[in-house]
Amino acid sequence: SGSPGGSPAAPEETSLPASRGSTRDFKRRGSYTEIMREPLLLSLAVTVNSSARRRAGLYEDALRHFQRAEFLQARGILEGMLDEDSGLVDGPADLLLKRTKTYIAEDGVSVANLTPEQLKDWDGIHNLDEK
Repeated sequence: SGSPGGSPAAPEETSLPASRGSTRDFKRRGSYTEIMREPLLLSLAVTVNSSARRRAGLYEDALRHFQRAEFLQARGILEGMLDEDSGLVDGPADLLLKRTKTYIAEDGVSVANLTPEQLKDWDGIHNLDEK
């Protein structure tokens, strides 16, 4: 669609924050690669992705320990991760930590709430127990 004179309409303008307390105008072109050419936006995307990748890797490490019934190691990773980023809400990590602590005895070292047979067959899969 164009203007009444037949020329194409100008791209819609929008403001995106460039840094704290300032804004920068960008023309909406509908192209992710054009936006990512902006150094600030690219650096923010790389920073966020790097942090998210690091957290995902830590979570996966903790999950592997949990699946091997290595509850102390899983707890250490999860508590460290959650303490490091205490302002962040991480539902999956919180839930895995809660489940991990279920299997650590009050002495902080022994396995609890699993029989020797259950421990031998442990795979870490959690069956749905609530809706």
